[in-house]
Amino acid sequence: MKCSRYSVLNTSKSSGYFRYLGCGQQLWINQKIQPEQLLVVDVVDSNISTADRNILINPYDNTNIPQIQTTTSPEVETTTNVTPTIEVTPTPKEESSQNQQLISVLIANSLWEGYLIGQTFSTIKIVNNSLINFVMKPNLDIQVGETVLLYYDNENQIIGEIQDYNDKTGSVVVQSSAIMGSGSYFIWKIYRV
Repeated sequence: MKCSRYSVLNTSKSSGYFRYLGCGQQLWINQKIQPEQLLVVDVVDSNISTADRNILINPYDNTNIPQIQTTTSPEVETTTNVTPTIEVTPTPKEESSQNQQLISVLIANSLWEGYLIGQTFSTIKIVNNSLINFVMKPNLDIQVGETVLLYYDNENQIIGEIQDYNDKTGSVVVQSSAIMGSGSYFIWKIYRV
């Protein structure tokens, strides 16, 4: 199974949908995309499409961020750079015998990619630049100083650095550095990035 990365850009002022078969997935995904949002997805072969002419699908190239063309009058044309808001694509790592899950997240033009370490077993509240305490399984391969992505869903994520991990109890402390979303949620996935 060959997987390829595609960028999907919504150039309109309203949300739309595209459809794709995610790498390592067996079912097609109908993905909503917000106005002027850029998503990057990992796709099996070329199984990606949309019926919306305002949604542009292209092979992904991180050196060339897509642009939206807007016309203010018949004589004047302006170009606006699109700021990617978020991009999340869970996919399994094909070459791994443990079939680890890969996630890709684009926050503030920084692409974060990582492999699943495990899940939390306590509630996490999203607060920027603070210490976050939670519990995972004991005896995991986690090191102080590692950067991790705490992922609840496409709208709620935290990037941070491991400050402490007790391999006997599974207790973890993370210093958050970038957040997306708000609220408190139970059962997060933790990725090494």
